[in-house]
Amino acid sequence: MDIWTPPSATHDVSFRSGTLKDGDTTTTHVVQAVDHVTGKTGKVVVVAETDIEQARLEDIIGQAVENWMVQVREKAQKKQGKKAPVTLEEKKKVGAAIREYIKEKRKIMESTNNKLYY
Repeated sequence: MDIWTPPSATHDVSFRSGTLKDGDTTTTHVVQAVDHVTGKTGKVVVVAETDIEQARLEDIIGQAVENWMVQVREKAQKKQGKKAPVTLEEKKKVGAAIREYIKEKRKIMESTNNKLYY
């Protein structure tokens, strides 16, 4: 089976690795990945059912390689003393907290004795 991998990775080997409780067999796929930003190389191991669709398997392998690269880059940034970039979800949480604070602060300022009773 010819498996697609991301451009920075090559499919190394596939082998049958075991049997699940329901009788399905599993296949282990080993992918050699290279992160061109940090220069690190590593192996990404994906265990999947033997009868999985090829498109789904390729998607899982692509996601595993991407996750590996994110982890490698975060470790490299920590070594350099840099913080990981803020994610969109973190920005949304901070924005919601700030809006809530401003809303409560306005209510307090409208109060006659600067305390919130309503």
